[in-house]
Amino acid sequence: MQIPPKSQKGALIRTWLVETVDRLIDCVTALRLRPGPGIAVKETPAGTIISLKEQSGQPRTSGPAAMVCAGAGMRIDNGTASSVYVPGATVSSVPVNGATFTCLAPDEPSGGTSGDTSGGNFIPDWRHGGHSGVIPPDNGSSIPYTAAEEGYIFAWASFDPFKDGLRYRNYAAHVQINGGLMKVAELKLPGEDAYIKANGNRFDRDITEDYSNKIRVEVYDEDAGEWVKMVYSRDYSDDYYDSDEDKYTYFAWYCYNAPGDYKTIYSDEWNIRGGEAVYTKDDSDDETVFSYLTDCEFYPDYYLFAWVNGNTTVYTYSGSIKAGNTSVYIPDERGKFESTYTITETNADNFVVAIGAGIPIPYRKGASIRFLVTADGYPYGTLVNYANPGSPPAVCCLVYEKPSQLNNNENT
Repeated sequence: MQIPPKSQKGALIRTWLVETVDRLIDCVTALRLRPGPGIAVKETPAGTIISLKEQSGQPRTSGPAAMVCAGAGMRIDNGTASSVYVPGATVSSVPVNGATFTCLAPDEPSGGTSGDTSGGNFIPDWRHGGHSGVIPPDNGSSIPYTAAEEGYIFAWASFDPFKDGLRYRNYAAHVQINGGLMKVAELKLPGEDAYIKANGNRFDRDITEDYSNKIRVEVYDEDAGEWVKMVYSRDYSDDYYDSDEDKYTYFAWYCYNAPGDYKTIYSDEWNIRGGEAVYTKDDSDDETVFSYLTDCEFYPDYYLFAWVNGNTTVYTYSGSIKAGNTSVYIPDERGKFESTYTITETNADNFVVAIGAGIPIPYRKGASIRFLVTADGYPYGTLVNYANPGSPPAVCCLVYEKPSQLNNNENT
């Protein structure tokens, strides 16, 4: 590039002007920006734009390490001659400026159908019975589930405070993996105390008087040679009526899968709160004999929900409460509940339900997993048989382990 000289005295103006303009054009042309290696130039009316070009996929070297410009799904371990992973590729070798990388094709699912466990990112089999296990609800006090293999967790929770008779105010469900919490569902009720009005009286909610028609009793199983705890339900049909005293004196409880002669047992009160004595009955002779068996435990499967006014307690069944069409019940001397009055006013008629279900959560082999479900801080929900559920369980946490599902598919 040569800059034109200044004008000189005595020069022909026409000749000097033509030469100077030509040199100025050559000078401006030489000053224009041009694209080069890795540089892109774009001229616009507003000016010139300079940008970096997109790098090509050609390998380059940097010191002793062999390097590659990896595309999507490709990686180089440690920047040395290790491995390049190319999804969908076949096993081969990729030369990189003299170095050689092993090209590995990870196992990918062969299709998008449920239950495909052919390799890496498998799709769980979501059908009933397709899971590898069930994690029971817990409040954090039990031993966590330890994953034998990698896989997925799927959990859900449905909280219906009216179904629970407004017994709880704060519900929460989380999946905990290695101490990390993933929220599933949560519900918090307002702090106003619930009440109903019936027969001209106001009754306030009293959860301490809620009724469960079940108890838990430990009995001996001779076939297994061990003591087992069984859950018994109230059985009005076998209550014992004492004709001499003209009243019922023993109240029956039944468990169909209890061992031996322990399918029916008795208590001397119908409203069991836990710690009361239970008995066996022997009527093989002329005189019926009740023999002490053990003390029972209260089983918190609430059946009726209590409302109290002074010394009077009435009950409602689970479900939403509506003024004008919901009845209250009073027990007779055997604990059989009979309908009496209709609710005329209540503040417990606002229907609210919380339902939550998370997306499948992947976990690694050896992970420590819990399903934390509580109502007012207490454990909520029970272990369910999801392979054949009678109805959708309120809370459930399912495990889908890759090797287990693969074996199940091979055996079917």
